[in-house]
Amino acid sequence: MFNLGLELEQKQIKRQWEYSLPISIATIIVPYRAGAALSIYMYDIYNRDGFKPPDRTAFILFAASISCAAMNNVIGWCSLTLAGTFAKGSGIAGLWVILISVGYVLFMFIIVRWSINRLASSFFCDTLDIHSFFGAFIVGVICLKSGQFTLELFEKIELITVELLLPLFFAASGMRTSLGSLNDKLYGDITVVIFAVDTLAKFLPATLMTKCVTKRSWRFSTSVGILMNTRGLIELIALNIGLQLNILSPRLFTMFLIIALVTTFMTSSLLWLVYL
Repeated sequence: MFNLGLELEQKQIKRQWEYSLPISIATIIVPYRAGAALSIYMYDIYNRDGFKPPDRTAFILFAASISCAAMNNVIGWCSLTLAGTFAKGSGIAGLWVILISVGYVLFMFIIVRWSINRLASSFFCDTLDIHSFFGAFIVGVICLKSGQFTLELFEKIELITVELLLPLFFAASGMRTSLGSLNDKLYGDITVVIFAVDTLAKFLPATLMTKCVTKRSWRFSTSVGILMNTRGLIELIALNIGLQLNILSPRLFTMFLIIALVTTFMTSSLLWLVYL
């Protein structure tokens, strides 16, 4: 997460905010509502899993958040934070955590922007019941992007994160995956339905809004829609958090994991077809 924040170029966002903002909003609102709607049905699956159902509000917020690039991730993390708080049984505490999160981000950007220690940031977020992942991401965002600082720091950290920690994370996710739980045709069909709804709810708004605000070709707009539909690492992290908080059962974790992997793997092939 620190590496992702480090790669995020704020100047690029500032230069293109009039394009990125409406596209991000469109790809947040539609998938969020679609995910929330699907979650009402998916919640009943718990009754067949023999898994103790989590708080309904927590589950709806979680399902909505994983159905939602940088701005979208921030909204998703805020929703995930709320879901985690509801899962622990306190709605008032959820509001308090969100207020603390906003204060934390302002504190980081305004006061500690140039001198924060990233380890302390992750610990601070974890202590506040936000998530340490969020703290690491924020520190990466506020780090200097000019000179040799980012280049040298990123190269040193990338060797550890990409070559060691990331493979271990994927291995741990694979060990938590239970493909046998989808042997029933019902759950296979549900997975396909969720995949279709999630993909359309993300791809169509991104493509249409890109076409409207940029006035560029349909080929370019379609490419943006395909890229925005990519779930990638962020969703895998969110899914693992959901499993740890007992918001997701092993069966639902497996269903969402398959969808995240398929949407990620098909990205390069679809882009190749668009520009063929």
